[in-house]
Amino acid sequence: MEAKDLLLLYVPGLLITSFLFTSFFLLENYISFFITFIYPIGYAMLLLCLLFFLPIVCGVINVLCKHYLLDSDEDKISLSFWYYGFFFMLIYLTFRTSLMYMPSLVSMVITFTVIAFICGALVKII
Repeated sequence: MEAKDLLLLYVPGLLITSFLFTSFFLLENYISFFITFIYPIGYAMLLLCLLFFLPIVCGVINVLCKHYLLDSDEDKISLSFWYYGFFFMLIYLTFRTSLMYMPSLVSMVITFTVIAFICGALVKII
């Protein structure tokens, strides 16, 4: 495998992983606002953000990476943004949950290398 091929696997995965890391970091900091804001409305906003907006944006990043970075020859772009975004979100959360009890530096290195390569490979496959 050439360095260009590895870079084409790493960059889309890094974009998706960094988006998910940033969004979950912000959600972790503002979760008390969501839950305490007029209880049912704030909780509904949290669920809407977690189950609707984040997967759609992650799916859009997937499509943009596939179309512009990987130069896909397909004429059609799959409209199942939510499905693929939810899939990436579940993979990310599974790995981050298993890395929760490791030291933070090791967790960050694994997150931005291993998970980024896995997500990048999935962008190429899907």
